Amino acid sequence: MQNNLTNPREIRGLDIAKRYTIKEENRLWFVPSTSGRGIKYKVDLSKQVCNCQDHEIRRGL
Repeated sequence: MQNNLTNPREIRGLDIAKRYTIKEENRLWFVPSTSGRGIKYKVDLSKQVCNCQDHEIRRGL
């Protein structure tokens, strides 16, 4: 299967999923930042929100 991804955020997300362990706890996902500073962002898939700067700026757009 070949991916023809053009959305940079989607590409980064797939890269994060390949490189890091993403943990789920109480229906929240904790996703590490690619900055390498040990920061983890909280993602709530049911509400489709994240506390990362990208989501705060774009509001999921």
